[in-house]
Amino acid sequence: GEGTFGAVFKATVKATGEQVALKKIKVRSADDDGGAGREVAALSRVRERGDHPNVAALRGAWTEGAPGSETHCLAVELVDGGELFDHLVNHGGFSEQTAADLFKAVFGAIQWLHARASCVHCDIKPENF
Repeated sequence: GEGTFGAVFKATVKATGEQVALKKIKVRSADDDGGAGREVAALSRVRERGDHPNVAALRGAWTEGAPGSETHCLAVELVDGGELFDHLVNHGGFSEQTAADLFKAVFGAIQWLHARASCVHCDIKPENF
């Protein structure tokens, strides 16, 4: 899908066969990396601090292309099942208990990011869960 900073594709790691979400972020100018540098740093801090069951893990990061027209690539653990937003649109919501369980999981992950990895998620919306 398309996002604010780039596009995300489903990809397969040749060496392992693992499927990942491959996020490609095009550099807009020499002094603007499209937020990729901050995202790689944040995901690296998350990886250093251990795993959380509700936080997708960074599998790898690299840069493609010539200087000035680079594309930053982030391979992140693939989370299948669709977006929370699509479920809300297609099914009209959740039971009270299911909604409570979902919010507990989401806010637990956000709290872990803040406390353990010193990260702030700047794009909290149903499309990202």
